[in-house]
Amino acid sequence: MPLNYLQLQPQIEQYSQRASLSRQELASKLQTALELLRDCGRRHSEIRSSLNEKITSRQRGDRCSLLVDEPADSAINSPDLSLNYILLTSDGSQIVPSTHDALSVALVNTSRLCYQPGSGLAPQVDVFTKFLTDENGQIEVGEVSEDLVSLKRDVEEMRVLAEWQNDSDLPVIALGDGPLELFHQPRSEADFTRAFELYQAALGVLHGKGSIAAGYTDRPRASLVVKMLEYMNEESQQTSLDGLEDLAVFSELLKPGQRSAVFALWSSSSQKYTGDLALHFFYLNVGSEKFPWIARVEIPAWVAVDPQQVSLLQRALLDQCRLMGTRPYPYLLHRAHEEAVVHFDEKEQLIARLDIELQRRGLGLSAQSNKLSAKELQSRTRMER
Repeated sequence: MPLNYLQLQPQIEQYSQRASLSRQELASKLQTALELLRDCGRRHSEIRSSLNEKITSRQRGDRCSLLVDEPADSAINSPDLSLNYILLTSDGSQIVPSTHDALSVALVNTSRLCYQPGSGLAPQVDVFTKFLTDENGQIEVGEVSEDLVSLKRDVEEMRVLAEWQNDSDLPVIALGDGPLELFHQPRSEADFTRAFELYQAALGVLHGKGSIAAGYTDRPRASLVVKMLEYMNEESQQTSLDGLEDLAVFSELLKPGQRSAVFALWSSSSQKYTGDLALHFFYLNVGSEKFPWIARVEIPAWVAVDPQQVSLLQRALLDQCRLMGTRPYPYLLHRAHEEAVVHFDEKEQLIARLDIELQRRGLGLSAQSNKLSAKELQSRTRMER
């Protein structure tokens, strides 16, 4: 049955009215945030230590930013650099076990692309496909949580970047899709600990090679800098900034091609990344005058402290995003996603191959659940009509 639009119409009107009021409230909060950001920038040297200490001494567990070397209201132009470097990207896709499938399959498919701008050569593409294994290296044949599969996908994305060998003297940018910070919380703490150790080891390898590691988040929804400004604002009577996102602030502050200051990331999980692996980030306007588009770029400390590496990363990301025209996004990341994605028919073919091998071993034919069979029959019937 379709949606009951007769019932929805008054709710649609209420939604629109609420959205209009919310936008007016956020516009007022945005002006307050911009004033606080500029004040923070003017007094950077004066308040940096005290503001950071105020944030880190609290036990609230806020996800927040910390001031580093550049004033908070910085808007830094794209540098004019000689673009002689190698760009690596990776992305992953997965098959998650389902009780309705004929066979329980947990699998990660990871792509890695290597490209040298200006070389005239097409990107080199490698794809790595692995069943999930347990701590003893045995393939998982039972139920595995979706969180754990996603976590191991993230680890694989970092691992394939770290193991690539650079045979030239060119700097290497190792770019992943999404944040560097791991968020997944599998049911087993031991599973998470093992995966996290592998992830940090891969980051460490990139550090040892001198690579520029980065994670690119398209259209970020966090309020990391806004939360920091709230700490500045909490003793005054100014408007609350609740509900305001960094995206709105930096859409106003940054012109096309400009990046923000580099901030340190403060959160309960980011504190596990220490020393040269400590997480930092900046915002980057990869859009145009009419249509600003803000991305968040996460980098580890060894990149954050090197202005030349940050500048090269900024330039490379802008050039990659321009290749996608009016929908700016790093082209090579887009290609990595295309190479990594597991389509439905590929999953079906894999299960068919597994079924044949199981029958060869005398283990019998597997069958999907009746519920899934009924759904697929209904889908096919509708398509045939």
